[in-house]
Amino acid sequence: MIRSTITLVLLAALAACNDTKPPMPGPFPPPVQFSCTGWTVNPLVNGMAYGPPSCSADGSFTFPVCPSPPTRTDGMHTLVRATGPLQPGATFTADFEIADAGKFVGAQEQEGAPYVSLFIQRAGDNWSGVGEFNEYRGYSMNGAPPNLAPLSNGRYQLSAQLARDQWTSVQDAGTEEGFRNLLAGAERIGVVFGTYYSGKAHGICPDNDRSRFIMHSLTVQ
Repeated sequence: MIRSTITLVLLAALAACNDTKPPMPGPFPPPVQFSCTGWTVNPLVNGMAYGPPSCSADGSFTFPVCPSPPTRTDGMHTLVRATGPLQPGATFTADFEIADAGKFVGAQEQEGAPYVSLFIQRAGDNWSGVGEFNEYRGYSMNGAPPNLAPLSNGRYQLSAQLARDQWTSVQDAGTEEGFRNLLAGAERIGVVFGTYYSGKAHGICPDNDRSRFIMHSLTVQ
């Protein structure tokens, strides 16, 4: 009996000595572009999240509350849905509501008034805004409504004709040819959130967890 016990102990010790650790996990696959059916909130930019990426069936959501202090990767940046080629001269209109609004600030820079503007993105955009990619995104021009709306309680209707003089590109106003190519190759349309100080799609967030964005309609006709 004693000999059997000793044998079992020795076998267990040998098994422990021969035990190997499992291999380390990896390599990991590269991050993929976030996508969903319906509206996409904050699509990934080259695999990086600027704000929480999520889906919305009707284009409505609750703004995430600001951390203290917020950074460029916090808040809401972009709300988009898929589209195809857009007709020059058509009118792009977003009808939406802000409810239970807290105090909004920019996620990247806290100075400057926060606002909503219209957005068009061309297929193949690399998000750099450099060279030809300057004209792969279009934003309704700075100025008073109907091209921009504040982040405060109320129902708003943003409207802009699809004409070069009512839109701006990433770095500058862009060209007529670049704008025609943007419309012909359009992949996404929607709205973006930013401030006058930091930029149109650089993100905003409120100081409460109840502020809501309600999309009533978005049309190009």
